[in-house]
Amino acid sequence: MPAVGIVLFAPNPGLDRTIAVDDHRLGHEHRARRTDLRAGGKAINVARALRALGVDAPVVAPVAGPTGDAMLALARAEGLTVDPVPCAGLTRSTLAVLDAGGVTVYNDSGSVPADDEAAALERAVEAALGAGDLLVVAGSWPRGTPPDRLHAVVMAGRRAGARIVVDTSGRPLAAALRAGPDLVCPNLEEARALLAEATGSLTMDSQAPLDAAAPVARAVRHQGSEAVVLSAGRAGAVLADAEGTAAVPAPRVQARNPVGAGDCLVAALVAGCDAGRGLRETLAWAVAVASASCETFAAGDFDVERARELAAVSAA
Repeated sequence: MPAVGIVLFAPNPGLDRTIAVDDHRLGHEHRARRTDLRAGGKAINVARALRALGVDAPVVAPVAGPTGDAMLALARAEGLTVDPVPCAGLTRSTLAVLDAGGVTVYNDSGSVPADDEAAALERAVEAALGAGDLLVVAGSWPRGTPPDRLHAVVMAGRRAGARIVVDTSGRPLAAALRAGPDLVCPNLEEARALLAEATGSLTMDSQAPLDAAAPVARAVRHQGSEAVVLSAGRAGAVLADAEGTAAVPAPRVQARNPVGAGDCLVAALVAGCDAGRGLRETLAWAVAVASASCETFAAGDFDVERARELAAVSAA
């Protein structure tokens, strides 16, 4: 497979703040021991991780109000390429609070683009793509977004001759599957929720997460995607494609902040495609990258050498 271009679409980018406190308790005042402020949202995190892997990919994103201006400035300051589409309202803000017990995340919903703004976003996506490129649609959608919006973005990519990768959840994921993407990358919980919505029932089992993920990945693939990579968190990931399923256990790490690990997984997968490698060839490396990202403070960061160490341990 020859090298391709990658274009990212961010349906709901954010201004992301991460803070560390000693003991996060509701109803109490806290003083942060460490703070990070950056452009965020899944597509921005994927672009950040791709850049760490030596791949520069532009992000088409709605930018709204002063938070959008700040998000755009921060993204560009770290060398990310963002093609902004001005929209009304406010780009969302998010807060991740880390303490010894883990991470707690607070998310704004974000502003729903008007119909003309959504059309402008679709045109920007189509204009950025060439035949054979990869369009990566990554992130949540603002609450209240019409359910056909993701389908329209996927079809804009199809008109440009692009292959489609989608990392989202809920009704947007169902809409994307109806458009026949080349790859979807939900986590196990998101995939189960999708199947529950489609079938009206949710079957929970007592299998280990990686074992349970294989039949779920196959079922999601049957909803309309050429391939599925299903993340099972600290257990690892499963690929379902025309050849069957393949599972990769995750190496053990001391997780500090797992937010953004799935974005790093997606980045490593599409970077493999950009380099001409297949999903099966790339999956173990992608799991190592995602695992390394869990050891960092802020979402979308990882140490490439640490990822190589984890990949070598897993291969041994």
